[in-house]
Amino acid sequence: MKQIVTIRFYTVIAVTALLLGSCKGTAVATPTPLDSPAGADVPKEQEIGTAKVVATVNSDRIFVRDLQLRFDRQDALRVRMGGREISDPAELLQVRQQLLDDMIIERLILQDAEKNGVRVSDAELDEQIRAVRASAGVELSNQEFEDRINQQYGMDLAAFKTQVRNQLIEQRYMMEQYLPRNAARNGIPVSDADIDEILEQMVQQYRMQEQQVTGRLPDRDEAITSITRQTGADLDTLKGRLRDQYINQQYFLSLGGGDATEEEIATRYRINREYYKRAETISFDYIQFPRTNREAAVSLAREIGTSTSAFNDKFDLGRRSNSPFNIGNLANMPLEYPNAQDTARFLQAWGLEFMTKAAALSEKNNLSGLIETPQGFFIIKLTRKYDKKILELDDDIQVGLPITLRQSINEEILQEHLNIGLEKVLQDIAAELKAKGTVKITEENLNW
Repeated sequence: MKQIVTIRFYTVIAVTALLLGSCKGTAVATPTPLDSPAGADVPKEQEIGTAKVVATVNSDRIFVRDLQLRFDRQDALRVRMGGREISDPAELLQVRQQLLDDMIIERLILQDAEKNGVRVSDAELDEQIRAVRASAGVELSNQEFEDRINQQYGMDLAAFKTQVRNQLIEQRYMMEQYLPRNAARNGIPVSDADIDEILEQMVQQYRMQEQQVTGRLPDRDEAITSITRQTGADLDTLKGRLRDQYINQQYFLSLGGGDATEEEIATRYRINREYYKRAETISFDYIQFPRTNREAAVSLAREIGTSTSAFNDKFDLGRRSNSPFNIGNLANMPLEYPNAQDTARFLQAWGLEFMTKAAALSEKNNLSGLIETPQGFFIIKLTRKYDKKILELDDDIQVGLPITLRQSINEEILQEHLNIGLEKVLQDIAAELKAKGTVKITEENLNW
């Protein structure tokens, strides 16, 4: 099966992965912390402590304070995600050296990008900031968005926008300036049928996710319309982008270890088996009143009580065109989600009361009583329930979502191989740019 795995950039990041929550299957990619502006001057009398120069990159200088800021922010992020603080002097030096190397690569790419006219417009930047904001899964006021940026990344919104712009430039430089002149990359074959298969996979995954989160299954045309709107491209342009992404992916994989082997998948499963769980999942019939008709909803819920036959009679009445309420059924709704973004979307659509009362139903034909949700008032009848379980490799990771655990682990390993390949490409770019410029590191300033 052809697929495109989102490349999580380390130094050059995919901005669409900058979620204000967590990302399925991977840690959240983090924007590079804001450093001193390239070429910023520091008076000689201030060149002490954190104002010392730790590296020069052509005409730009990187100061100790820049490196310390980056280290502090990444250290804080590591601790928030459950990691430990680094205190060993040798390990501290190693981490600082790696961070400094990342900063040098970024400066080199941005310098050459400017020489080659690689730019990102204000409109493109605004589009990415909107994507970051929407990825929170809930509506955020301007102040809430700025507060969350500050809490997660330790910078104000203006600084965050500068970093996003720089990283978009770095990404564009790689994709438009470096990769297109790479002979090995350009020799990778891809057919129209390959791209159609990738697009169809995107469409089906979008449809299933929308059904699980919102309770409604969009048709294929609606899914394509939503995908093209979200990507800002018409269908032909989207297919062109998918072709480039697939070729880049195959090139990175060729450098990073290729496709995952069965042995790698089996080993990953053995090590992490206890963590591979499927959420509690339900299917149900429902009666729904609009939020404006509370009194009628309360009256009907009281009339039905705990009687399955009474619910069924009212459900049948709901088929009439003049019924005061709607009826329907929903299959395979998970009651918990693997990340904060999807959990927030579920709660925005259904509310905490729905999740709590639905989870309390244990037997087929159990009734919920009246549930108030953002979509209106519901009475639901359980038609099927799947309990939590430890997954086997060929189990679907979610009921009704045709993706097996084997496929999911395969994607995790592909992601790791992609990032290995990406790192090799970044090192090649850095070596090429270093050979054309001047980079000097002041080693003694790496210790503080």
